[in-house]
Amino acid sequence: MKSEEETKNMSKKSVAVLLAVVLALALAACGSDSDSGSSGTGASEASLPLVNEAPAATTSLDSVSWGAITAPTTLDPVLGLDYGDEIRTNLCDNILRFEADGSGAPAIAKSVANPNPKTFVYEIRPGIKFWNGDEVTAEDVAYSLARNLDPQVASHFATYYGNVKSIEATGPMQVTVEMTRPDYVFPEILGTAAGAIVQKSYAEEKGKDFGTKSGGLMCTGPYELASWTANEIVLKANPNYWDESLQPQTSTLNFRVVPDEDTLTSALLAGDIDGGTIYGSTAAARLQGAKSGTLFYGNSTLDLQLITTTREGALKNRTVRQALSLALPRDGIAETVYANAAVPSKSMVSAIQPWAYARSTFEDYFAKRPPLSTSGDIDKASEMIRDAGFEGEKVNIAITGNYKEVSDVIVETANAVGLDATATTLTTSQGVSLYYDEKLRERYDGFILPWNSNVSDPLENLVYWTPGGEYNYSGYDNPKYTQIVERAVGTADPEERAKLATQALTIVDGDLPWIPIVDQPFLSYMNEGVTGGPVTMMGRNWAQWGAYLGGK
Repeated sequence: MKSEEETKNMSKKSVAVLLAVVLALALAACGSDSDSGSSGTGASEASLPLVNEAPAATTSLDSVSWGAITAPTTLDPVLGLDYGDEIRTNLCDNILRFEADGSGAPAIAKSVANPNPKTFVYEIRPGIKFWNGDEVTAEDVAYSLARNLDPQVASHFATYYGNVKSIEATGPMQVTVEMTRPDYVFPEILGTAAGAIVQKSYAEEKGKDFGTKSGGLMCTGPYELASWTANEIVLKANPNYWDESLQPQTSTLNFRVVPDEDTLTSALLAGDIDGGTIYGSTAAARLQGAKSGTLFYGNSTLDLQLITTTREGALKNRTVRQALSLALPRDGIAETVYANAAVPSKSMVSAIQPWAYARSTFEDYFAKRPPLSTSGDIDKASEMIRDAGFEGEKVNIAITGNYKEVSDVIVETANAVGLDATATTLTTSQGVSLYYDEKLRERYDGFILPWNSNVSDPLENLVYWTPGGEYNYSGYDNPKYTQIVERAVGTADPEERAKLATQALTIVDGDLPWIPIVDQPFLSYMNEGVTGGPVTMMGRNWAQWGAYLGGK
């Protein structure tokens, strides 16, 4: 246990020194590959150059190479929710399609009706064909959705189907979903891979091999799976794609697996890879102002969080979490680590996302909400830790290499306020496993990884932090909060639903079951010869973005 004098010595100055070192490293990396570095002006929501789409392509291309940080173990859309989503979405269409701005649009379903609060009726667009030429039927659609209810499939989207009673083909081209209770988040979710459509007969024939290298896929998307090796997944344009307004402009998409984001960034700057999606903290500094292409800042639900677990320890205590949050120098992290390509978090959900509904209500909430600590108050936080009786308590945080700079600041800050904090570095694939592997999470008090909602509706995340929520990693349980969230989910009127959501946000933002750090735009880079398509998180993960890619 540290003495009081030692704790005092690890003060604001200590954290400032660490941030200065991080800044020097970031600028050095930037200078080695790019003509432009950090502006040093500090970031805010207004200062981020947020956009929804890249400039439209004007010519077709034979091929585009895209960097993939990890190779997916499966391309089965319901087993997604990882870095492979941006590959899968080019292969499989969903019931609905997200536009670049986060709004929904018809896709496989040409319309949806809500005749009563517990019923959704989807009319299926006629004439859509799978890659093998077979036409999509209501049976295919009902089967695809029902896979999310099958425990043998183990869909990562099963939690979104928690209120579904039945899914049936109620006509040759009609599917009806009956709910056990009103749920107005559910129809939004069908714009994600939770609403992806696959061919029933093909999936049943392949069984457990469906979506694997040996089993392949059968979908309707603008691209087909051409080949799949350890280091590359190749997609070829579907010559019979049903959407005449979205015919692929590039014949072949080559997703090349790179070992880490630093390698990807170097490949992008060298022109060895045409484009890539950026998640790590230092890549933005290296790519800002690079002459070889353009770094896009897309609207995003993405934020970086210190996600706490159910492990008994200091971070289980509300006061400790509030103290650590109070001490964090979020301004310094946003400026030095992210080169102003992030903003200090205000809330448990990102404040820079596009809103699917009631935009003014959500924007008003964030405009009035006092920010979480930006410069950090070590003295006050230390006092809170001592008064709560947690001085000297051990805290072990899991990180991946992409977030080492941020974790260094957080661990140093935790030590400065009197905790005994250490970090354990995991591989990228192990880091992804933290989202799903309970036994792995039990080894740590928390982990630092990006988090996002899949749709532009904070209710999706708010549901997670209720008892029994699949991603309620910390076991958060506030009955008043839960009651408000459940009311909101069952409220049809968008404005009333948004008002309830902001009431729930007020509660959870005070309790901080996790500790938000910075809100991140969705960063992607395209070299000077490539353009087009959505550059937002939802547009990249759930829209058929590859079909827009072409030449300038």
